[in-house]
Amino acid sequence: MVRMTTHFSPQLLCSLGIGIATSFLIVGFFMSPFYAHAENSDSCTSMGGTYFPDTGACNVPCDNSGGGGGTDPSCSGGGGGGGYGPQPSNCTVDTTSTTVGSTVTYSNDVSGATTWGVSDPDGTYPATPTTYADDQTFSHIYTTPGTYNSFASTGATMGTCPLVTVSAAPPPPPPVCPAGSTGSPPSCDFCPADPGVQGDVAQCSIAQPDLTGGNPILSGPQIAGQTVTFSGQVFNTGDATAGTFSSYFNIVGPANALAWTGSVSNLPGPNGSAWVGSTHLFTTPGNYTVQLCADGNSQVTESNEGNNCSFPPVSFTIGPPLPTASLTANPNPIVSGNSSTLDYTCTNATSATITASTGAAPGAVSVQKGTANVSPTVTTTYTLWCTNSTGSTSDPVTISVGAAPKPDLGATISGSGVTVGSGQTVSLPITVSNNGAGASSGAFSTYYWVDTDSAHDANPATWGSQSAAIAGPNPMAVNQSQNASANWTAPSLGSATTYYYQACTDWLGQIDESAEGNNCSGWQAVTITPTAMPDLVVGAPSPTLVTAGVSTAFNGTVTNGGASGATGPIYSYIEIQGPGTFGAVGSIASLAANASAAVVANYGFATAGSYLMRWCTDSTGAVNESDEGNNCSFPWTTITVTAPAPPPAASVTSCTFSPSNPAPNQNVTWTAVTSGFAPAATTYTWNVTGGSPASQSGASNSFTTKFPSAGSSYQPSVTATNGSQSASANCSIANVSGTPSSCSSASTPTITASKTRVTVGDSVTLTYGATGIQAGTCKVTGPGGTTLATTATADSSCNIANNSVSTGAINAQSTYTITCGAAKQTVIVNVIPVFKEF
Repeated sequence: MVRMTTHFSPQLLCSLGIGIATSFLIVGFFMSPFYAHAENSDSCTSMGGTYFPDTGACNVPCDNSGGGGGTDPSCSGGGGGGGYGPQPSNCTVDTTSTTVGSTVTYSNDVSGATTWGVSDPDGTYPATPTTYADDQTFSHIYTTPGTYNSFASTGATMGTCPLVTVSAAPPPPPPVCPAGSTGSPPSCDFCPADPGVQGDVAQCSIAQPDLTGGNPILSGPQIAGQTVTFSGQVFNTGDATAGTFSSYFNIVGPANALAWTGSVSNLPGPNGSAWVGSTHLFTTPGNYTVQLCADGNSQVTESNEGNNCSFPPVSFTIGPPLPTASLTANPNPIVSGNSSTLDYTCTNATSATITASTGAAPGAVSVQKGTANVSPTVTTTYTLWCTNSTGSTSDPVTISVGAAPKPDLGATISGSGVTVGSGQTVSLPITVSNNGAGASSGAFSTYYWVDTDSAHDANPATWGSQSAAIAGPNPMAVNQSQNASANWTAPSLGSATTYYYQACTDWLGQIDESAEGNNCSGWQAVTITPTAMPDLVVGAPSPTLVTAGVSTAFNGTVTNGGASGATGPIYSYIEIQGPGTFGAVGSIASLAANASAAVVANYGFATAGSYLMRWCTDSTGAVNESDEGNNCSFPWTTITVTAPAPPPAASVTSCTFSPSNPAPNQNVTWTAVTSGFAPAATTYTWNVTGGSPASQSGASNSFTTKFPSAGSSYQPSVTATNGSQSASANCSIANVSGTPSSCSSASTPTITASKTRVTVGDSVTLTYGATGIQAGTCKVTGPGGTTLATTATADSSCNIANNSVSTGAINAQSTYTITCGAAKQTVIVNVIPVFKEF
């Protein structure tokens, strides 16, 4: 419905003689109930009406005289015009006094579309009425204290409503406990709607969830170092659905923990339940308990907040981790009749036993680690068993027992070939080795042959001349090698030609070996050149014993064994079998025939072990040599890489004090110096007998104290702790006998009185102190030698701070003295005589 407000005043309608019907037509034409606007207050008053200045409204009763309307509701008049409208509306309210937040209902006795207006607290109507309503009643909620005007306008009529006074809302009544409870707000003994459940008044009056945890269930190995799985149900026994909440398993024992579960949402009551679960890694063995607690973060308001955890707690035990076992044997294998040492280690074990598959066994051994000698006559498996309350772990080792070992002789040729000039003599290098498990006994010989055929067929008739025998060592120990050589003269040839030579040891079968088919070396080339050429070779790398993690300079020597000089650059490098080439390490500009030059390369091995290394020269092939196949040292050199030495043990290396000649009650500072500790925070614990203070613990490596009397036996002890590392030491002994430089040779005590003349029965305050006190305390005395106070011990500056004491009632002249050793100071307090009339 579209509402409009007319600007025709009732007076104007009446003066024009427009009756009620006509006025209603006009109202209908404008499609709006309205409140009329008078021209001014004088015109409204002259017509016997009431003028509303805020709205411009004029409410005038009908008049039947002259040109006015009648007094009856129809306002039918005679004379110059008709009645001007119905009676003003009669507005009533259900209350004229209320509080903020309350609703006031207005009523209008005139039916029809009604406009309602409510003024602001200061009595001013807004430009537009506050609320419109197409009814005879209107409700309004007041939010601000004050006195309010209001009006109702229906058609051409308008009336004011009674004033409404709105005051501030009173405070809410204090909470009370429900009938039947014996507690006091806000907590009551029980809720009448749910007896036995504690809660406050608000909780008793509304339906709420009530969450609780069921008994936890454990699964998985209950062993330290393992993860245990917890599961259980959370229940809602309340009357309302619980929103989202989290739960946790409360683990109590040697190492307390909370294992949180995932969220549960919208759990209905009163019989709702949900499964939750979590895991926890236990690192500490021992006896534990666990409870499942619902709503761990108090996200849900419940009727009972005290029953969230399962009860009683579930008890369980976390056992120690399984032991570890390690067993080795050295030597292994052995010859029957010899012994081998079993080296064993157990961790986390309470007992240890070594069993044997056959024969005698060591049996029970030390729990942690140790060795045991065994002498099996046949191959035997020994098993170490490490046991604790959780179980046992085993580690076997089999010692192979065999017959006396045999040697295994073989011949090898170092390098990749030799080069010799036409008609020249060359030394053919040969190495004889015993690669077997036993030493050889008896003499044997080594031979070599030179062949012109690269096929090396099996018919020796095609071979060249046989050399004279090369005698081998007698006997030859295990892993022993011997270098030998034979001089061979190349034939005079007009062009470059390749011959081949091979060496075979024990060719006549003089030695019983573990393998008889590997006595010969491979064939090696002998290049015969018609002209003189250089021949570059390089010696084996050194040193052969290095430390892991340390960069080592490996040395080598490049030699030109050819008949002419070599012009460079000559690059060399070291090569490690496995990782590959290390790379060029520098160059040699030139090298004369039969001359040598040193080369060096730095390399660091990351881990301990045994590696094979060799030097190689002329890596770029820049030098044209008579023999291109011997540029690398041969055979490969074994480099033994040892583990770095362990770091030094943690220790307190020194603990000295300052000053060197302290006096009684002078600060003495000891400072500890440590070594071998990990780079982490270190705690120092100090103790000294007779010191003040006598102990200290913290991160400081210095400790300051003082001693009240002289002596020569003041010696603190200090313990430095860093994680599992700990070291203790007794510090240097301090001889307390000196005199601090700040102390004068004479003590100066002081004592003053707040008043020196008093009446009988009064008391005064004595203030006392001292300077230059080298040791001890001072004493304040009164009449008869009565001790009133004893001072504190002098500080490091030889001073005693001022202090005070009351004398008590004074009845006669009194002398008060402070005595510091031989030094004294006094003050006299006199009594004023009192005269009485007589």
